[in-house]
Amino acid sequence: MQIGSSSRSSLETPFNWILSNESSVRILRELFLSSSPLSKSEIAHRAGISLAGVVKALPRLFDTGIVMPVSTGTRQAVAVRDAHPLKGTLEILYTTEALQKQQLTTELTRLISGSRLDIRSAWLDESTRTGPSAPVTIGVLTSSAEVRPVQDALRPEIAQLAEKFGVTLELSVRTMPDIVALSPVERERLGGVTPLYGPDPLLLATGAAKEPASPRPGTTHADRETQSLHRAMWIVRLLDRDPGLPGRARSWVVHRLHTAHARESADLRDWLYLLDSAPIPSIQYVLLRVDERSDRLRQTNPFIKALSSEERRRMIAETSA
Repeated sequence: MQIGSSSRSSLETPFNWILSNESSVRILRELFLSSSPLSKSEIAHRAGISLAGVVKALPRLFDTGIVMPVSTGTRQAVAVRDAHPLKGTLEILYTTEALQKQQLTTELTRLISGSRLDIRSAWLDESTRTGPSAPVTIGVLTSSAEVRPVQDALRPEIAQLAEKFGVTLELSVRTMPDIVALSPVERERLGGVTPLYGPDPLLLATGAAKEPASPRPGTTHADRETQSLHRAMWIVRLLDRDPGLPGRARSWVVHRLHTAHARESADLRDWLYLLDSAPIPSIQYVLLRVDERSDRLRQTNPFIKALSSEERRRMIAETSA
């Protein structure tokens, strides 16, 4: 459609100006979904655009009055202007957008967790999606004997969810050998998926690769707590030499809060408060302390999710003994 050269009044059609390009849409999304002002570099990281793109788009958004520059201590940041008349409308828009994915992942989790088939892990992968009509992949990890039964059972149910939410959903059923044989690029992609059910498939595959001859023995709650403490110790050492890790962990927490269930959300908000207010030594203390709160927080340790695939493999190798 050909758009005329004359612009309509910003009072008459403010959305033409506020949502005038994709960079503005992305910047506003992160600001509305954040509970606090964001620096330009934080906006760029979360929105997936360059810092130069943020700097270029902000003056137009400032002109519309929907956002404003603010000072938070020693840094300059950007925040939504509460007094803007369209603030409430845009907040509903972005919250509804975020809830759509949350509702879809909740229903997928309910479907998969309620299955009586041998499903060990499940995830939602959007990494290869190039447009709104492109499929979203629902990955499922099962045994070789269960591949066909899982496909037959889940495909009709997933097709109904696809119609309900207006998206294309594609089922990909994998086995442990499939995960072990993934290329480095595919492993990197799998490290960034949205979990739906069960443990991280890469962690399961690592265990399978190390012990191919015998099944992994069952683990007790105490075993899991010991393992989480060992990994927390590994993270504590990494925090001493990687100052960017808390920022990456915070970004993961903010995005995860869009899809987390109620119990997980409470722990994630606890982590968000720590990452926003506590110095590194205090966070390290919480990670290593042996009490009910720290035991619980280690189960949702956001630093692990912020690791690269190579860092995660190294952590697993060094803490599994």
